[in-house]
Amino acid sequence: MVSVEEQLEKLRACDILLNPAAELEELYVWHKRSKLEATLYYGIIAALSNNRSGNKDPLCNTLWACDFTVLADNGRYTCIFERLELMTNGALYLSDITDCLNVHTMTAWIKFYHNKTKYKW
Repeated sequence: MVSVEEQLEKLRACDILLNPAAELEELYVWHKRSKLEATLYYGIIAALSNNRSGNKDPLCNTLWACDFTVLADNGRYTCIFERLELMTNGALYLSDITDCLNVHTMTAWIKFYHNKTKYKW
């Protein structure tokens, strides 16, 4: 077994870090420490891919477990684009992101600015 701390140190070399605002104990919301240590990186990467317990802030900015089953309401596509912008450290240059998702009328669109150009899909 490899300790959680040692796994995090090795992952740091790949820019996979626990967010500074997050506590190490928040990883254990998703899996027990013993499981994270026994599954050698698989468990810790899965845990880091989630949001912090009780809010939408990520445990790690470079990993994400996107749950597509929640795409059923306005604002969900916006959340995806915002998370991609976070994961790329702003490299996508997206701003003013809004969306519309209506399952009843089967309407979906997302609107955003990229490099000061407006797009709507």
